[in-house]
Amino acid sequence: MSSSEDEDSEDEDLKMIDMDIAMSIAACAGLNTHDRLGNPNEEVWAPRNQASRTGKLVEAKDVRKLLLEQIKLQLAAKQDLLTEIENDTVVCSWIKKYTLAWEDEYNKGIQERFDIGRKILSVMHDTLFEVKELLDISPVTISELEQAVARAVPDSDLENKALFRGDDAVVRFLFRNVHTRFHMVRIAGRLLQKKEVCNRAGTYSAKQQRHDITQEKDAAVKGLYCAIRDEEPRFRRCLRLVRSRRFNRYITDHIS
Repeated sequence: MSSSEDEDSEDEDLKMIDMDIAMSIAACAGLNTHDRLGNPNEEVWAPRNQASRTGKLVEAKDVRKLLLEQIKLQLAAKQDLLTEIENDTVVCSWIKKYTLAWEDEYNKGIQERFDIGRKILSVMHDTLFEVKELLDISPVTISELEQAVARAVPDSDLENKALFRGDDAVVRFLFRNVHTRFHMVRIAGRLLQKKEVCNRAGTYSAKQQRHDITQEKDAAVKGLYCAIRDEEPRFRRCLRLVRSRRFNRYITDHIS
């Protein structure tokens, strides 16, 4: 496999991890992760630069129109052959495959600059501040993470990829790596749920809603505390990752 193919695979891995994180946080908070057409909710997964979406020459509805026209042309060109086919499922199967090929190629293009939505990113940063004191009693201290970020340089096979810096890098690492991801996603989901539910009319009092959601958020934070108190191996493994060369990949920007 070429270095460019390796790089593409690495970018895709990071993108898929980030998308899974965003979807998991949103689902935990009770947000809709997709719209009625099955596309990701833009509060969850959106273009990094919203301005990049404006002024596009071709939109989804234009592609759909072109696709339907092409299908009609293709079927018309094969009309004689189609009349000899008795099994209609053959035609249906061809239309499905042809449509999926168009959709895959179109989605690949528009998803290139997609990243975690602003609402989700905001609560991820809130989560960092929520757990800072807890992490400082674990092997993976904030100081250790900040030092790792400061000395990080892009991997040689990802030279054209920028690294996140500062809190952005710390946040991405804590959510991306498998050792701390579960706790970070759970706490972030409950923090977002608290924000969302407390601003939404419900079947019981707003005061009771705030109390219940706060309890769920506190339980999520306590889960992290108990894991640290019990000296779960995950934190030692995470520390080894922080001190390894692999750390750099976890703070790489898949879009840059």
